[in-house]
Amino acid sequence: MAVVVATAVVLIGLPCRAAAHGGVLDYSTPAEGAAVAELPQIVLRFTTPILTEYSQFVLTQTGGTPITLQPTYTPDSQTVTLQPATTVPDGGYRLAYRIVSDDGHPVTATIGFTVGDTTATPPPAPTTRPSEPGILDAERFERDKALPWVLGGAGLLVIAAFVYLLTRRPQP
Repeated sequence: MAVVVATAVVLIGLPCRAAAHGGVLDYSTPAEGAAVAELPQIVLRFTTPILTEYSQFVLTQTGGTPITLQPTYTPDSQTVTLQPATTVPDGGYRLAYRIVSDDGHPVTATIGFTVGDTTATPPPAPTTRPSEPGILDAERFERDKALPWVLGGAGLLVIAAFVYLLTRRPQP
């Protein structure tokens, strides 16, 4: 019985994921609601490094099709510069992004802004998440990251029960 209790104490004492997560947007250029004369690039700065291989960025003009963006990351992986593949015409735009912070936490958000006519308003925020292929990769990463911990804990419990059964004394 002591082995089972010791195993439970060890499992409870394993490090837990922090309640606060990184990957929060520190600033963006253009900012939410901004009106800019032209859009040569978009810059996003996050509070912590992000996992670049899980980053997704989609720029869409109101009622239009997505515009291809080329991301470039700083060496610290906290800042990404997005270069549009073509000249961005005047209009309202929404940048939808999904990143995974260095603690494994997925973050999804949007930024609306206007290019050209500085009196126009940015498009409203979408009511659903973007449906581009692979947009859920961050959720799969999050789930897969926890799997070894779950399996390891279950394995330790099985071993503890087996040791307990082998070491207990038979009753007379």
